Amino acid sequence: MRRLIRYGFHLALYPRKWKHADFIESTEKLGCNFCQVFAGNPRGWSLRANKEKLHELGKRAKEKGIGVLVHTGYLVNLASSLPGGIEKSIRRIDEEIEAAHLLGSDYIVVHMGKPKNLGKEEGIRLMIEALKLISKDKRKFILLENTAGAGSELGASVYELKSVLSEVEVGGICFDTAHAYAAGIDVADVSKLKEYADFFRKYVKVIHLNDTARPFKSHVDRHALLKNGYIGSKLEDFVKFCLDLSVRNFVVELPSDDFEEYVRNAQILKEWLGV
Repeated sequence: MRRLIRYGFHLALYPRKWKHADFIESTEKLGCNFCQVFAGNPRGWSLRANKEKLHELGKRAKEKGIGVLVHTGYLVNLASSLPGGIEKSIRRIDEEIEAAHLLGSDYIVVHMGKPKNLGKEEGIRLMIEALKLISKDKRKFILLENTAGAGSELGASVYELKSVLSEVEVGGICFDTAHAYAAGIDVADVSKLKEYADFFRKYVKVIHLNDTARPFKSHVDRHALLKNGYIGSKLEDFVKFCLDLSVRNFVVELPSDDFEEYVRNAQILKEWLGV
């Protein structure tokens, strides 16, 4: 039996963007069955999550048949060169995993680290060691996300992702198409992705299906509305590539607060997925 295709958007946990709707109501209105959220404050070290409300939301999402994915906050950096940076990141990941359990999420998405002036080789070593400090039972909930390769960002190439995955076991990879294109992985031409087929089958659990407002190899992370960026309609071919490899979870991160744009992009997403 083919696994259920799950699809949706990154949405506000509570009614904020659209005052009438939390992420569950918004997902229903968009005709989707999956969404990504920040479980708490994304810009500080403390999650400041209301556990009772998270549990209530998780219960409602399950009743509605809506899958949830948690994205960690912006400060998490498992290759940090700052004193105490890795320790703070690990504590935050612990909080995020607890929140994910309450929301009924299978995974949390963690960006690959930024070692600054330490260099990528040392950064990858630091990241591997940091992940090993997290218990195996918790690591299985972590999806590492590829990056655009801006500055010292790790994870811009499949080689760098594999360098970590070969040394420490985690839940898998969240693959972002906008980041990949900016980093020089041509997701607009699926014929060039055949060499990555085994990588997708083995590791990729979630796709961040994003178009990009910046050109190929720009190393700049700027999302665009679906069909409005440099990848454009070629993303449909990438969707089929993923489905053929049994990758079934898709999240779109739109650079817009306009609900009508979400409605329009939801229609495009569903057409591409054939649902």
